[in-house]
Amino acid sequence: LMGRIEPYQDKVFWWTAEHPRHGKLPREPFRNYLNKLYFDMGGCFGNINPVKCALVEIPPENLLFGTDYPQEMRGGEPIKKFIEQIKELPLSEKQIDGMLGENGRKFLRNV
Repeated sequence: LMGRIEPYQDKVFWWTAEHPRHGKLPREPFRNYLNKLYFDMGGCFGNINPVKCALVEIPPENLLFGTDYPQEMRGGEPIKKFIEQIKELPLSEKQIDGMLGENGRKFLRNV
């Protein structure tokens, strides 16, 4: 959705620059705010495709490993398969390690 969200920030193009409510601009570009959010990779039943889609716009440093256990992936095999698929993503070892645990540790230290 970033391809839709970011162009809407152009208040001149949308003729809203002079509008007192709709002409307001955020202090930072929208993407700066998005990059301050963390996203859990749980909630997709261990399907790797939503993770791949997320990586189109979300940095791997903002993705956290989650299983939603025991709600969705019940048992070790689906979790193991999901982890293996994450390790096969075309990312650096540091980024993969981050997604599988380090990002969560950093997040919890900052809470």
